[in-house]
Amino acid sequence: MNSEEYVFVYGRLRTEFWKGFLLAQQKSFGTARTVQRYALYISKMPYVRMDRAVSPIRGEVYAVTPRALRDLDSLMAHPTWYRRHKVAVAFEDGREITAWMYARPGTRGVLVESGDLLNRETALTGPEQEQKR
Repeated sequence: MNSEEYVFVYGRLRTEFWKGFLLAQQKSFGTARTVQRYALYISKMPYVRMDRAVSPIRGEVYAVTPRALRDLDSLMAHPTWYRRHKVAVAFEDGREITAWMYARPGTRGVLVESGDLLNRETALTGPEQEQKR
């Protein structure tokens, strides 16, 4: 019996960012995007709002152990700061799975219209910088 869960990460837990090492011992399934459109924002921490349909969110999928999921919940202050939600994600080859994603209710921040935190510099200098929805 497989007790792993899938987790979709779009922010600082991606391999390109400094907290990526936290998932280094988990099984990576590579890059994917959410099937549904959401809104990715940058504030002190990146977060997704699920109540705005802006673009698919790009990130990475990992199979994590129950302990790793509890550690992620602790890191993300689930359920008081971020909340974990099941979302459909698609890989480039068309495969789809359901994975956990951490999201937050609306707060202030800079919208990343592309849905990819790797494009944050464009968001920080573009017209969407003043978005506070």
